[in-house]
Amino acid sequence: KKGLIEVADGGTLFLDEITEIPAKSQVDLLRVLETGQFARVGGETLLKSDARIVSATNKNLEEMIQKGSYRRDLFYRIGVIKIQMPSLNERDEDVLIFARYFLQMFNEKFDRSLTGINELSQELLKNYTWKGNVREMRNMIERAVLTAKGPELTPEDLGLDDFVAGNDANDIPPLPLEPLSPDGVDLDAMRIYMDEFYFSQAMT
Repeated sequence: KKGLIEVADGGTLFLDEITEIPAKSQVDLLRVLETGQFARVGGETLLKSDARIVSATNKNLEEMIQKGSYRRDLFYRIGVIKIQMPSLNERDEDVLIFARYFLQMFNEKFDRSLTGINELSQELLKNYTWKGNVREMRNMIERAVLTAKGPELTPEDLGLDDFVAGNDANDIPPLPLEPLSPDGVDLDAMRIYMDEFYFSQAMT
């Protein structure tokens, strides 16, 4: 069947986490980028694809090249135009924009009606050390929307109580322990949430 390179002909192919591909696949990808030709898995006929390639990584490619774990020629081939995206820690003015976006997204996903983030929480979010970058914030807001009791997100909802107390905020905030609601718990929603939580931690 058609693969992504063939499907992307005339369009754009986004390759996320480009540093994770093994050495053999690096050779294959380099050949496709240089010639525009490829064969389907198990096929013998060479096909052509004219696609714009956009790739992303959160690792330092130059360091990987020095260690011998990434091909220098592939690095130059995919790096025709390089866009350096600063981490969330370098974009203080964007922290609340992301936080409000995720709040709205998870309000809709979980059918909640939280109205915002209280003033103290906003200050804490702006001063927090985001070691997990935007993924960490996404996880934090999702958990807070699921467990919040009031109309606005508080430091307790966000798991930032230790930060308020002046403790080290660089550790991943623990899952808040919530008392059982008289209305019970939506186990399906909580199961999905827990799966996504541990998956996101494994990816950071």
